[in-house]
Amino acid sequence: MKVLITAAWASSRRGHRKFVLEGHRPVIYARRRDERLIADVLDRVEIELGDITDAERLTDVLKKHAITHIVHAAVT
Repeated sequence: MKVLITAAWASSRRGHRKFVLEGHRPVIYARRRDERLIADVLDRVEIELGDITDAERLTDVLKKHAITHIVHAAVT
C-alpha cells in the first residue's frame, strides 16, 4: 500500500505517524512545508508540495509515487 495524505499538518499528524509505525512511507501532499509537527518521523515520509485543487500537479504526484490510497485531511 502506498498512501498519500493531504495535509492539514496539525489535524493529520497522528495519521502520518500511524502509517509510519505500520511500516509505510506515506506521501504528505500540502500547500506548504511544515516539519515541526512531524520532526520525529520526517526521515520516514515523503513531502510533495501542491494544492488539492491543482488536478494536474496532484495527478503527477499520484503517478510518481504509485499511490494506491488517499487520506484526505486537508481543511480550508
